Amino acid sequence: MEDRRNLIMAVLLTGLILLGWPYISNYFFPAPPPAKTATVEAGAANGVAPTVAVDRVAKSVPLNTALAGTARVLVETPKLKGSINLEGARIDDLLLTTHREALPKNSPAIRLFSPSGTAKSHFVRFGWTGTGATLPASGAAGWETGAACGACPTAIPSG
Repeated sequence: MEDRRNLIMAVLLTGLILLGWPYISNYFFPAPPPAKTATVEAGAANGVAPTVAVDRVAKSVPLNTALAGTARVLVETPKLKGSINLEGARIDDLLLTTHREALPKNSPAIRLFSPSGTAKSHFVRFGWTGTGATLPASGAAGWETGAACGACPTAIPSG
């Protein structure tokens, strides 16, 4: 008898939760109101027809032009090939040399990252964030060679 009562209570509570959850969540977590948009009627008082803003698509730069435009450090390993942009230490040129876009061996290697301004730009940008942190501009050079430590043979971040 005790098991039957527990089973009935479990089924009732489960049904109550499943059916009541949308009402409870709308009460405690209401949806934000829709954004208000201004509408302009065709017969405006000044007689000028309204204009529509059109998004302009920026022209994409060829990959070779984007890569030649900045100083870079070459990266070549058995499985990766590419370069790192020294302006902001942005990783924006990497290929997976052992993986292909299609099954044939002569298909192009998979490109993980492409520089900004190219047709399919995708890159990684590193930096510091926090209260009071000032970040360099996206085009600012963030690396100095040997200036901060005298005769350092490696590049170190400045700032």
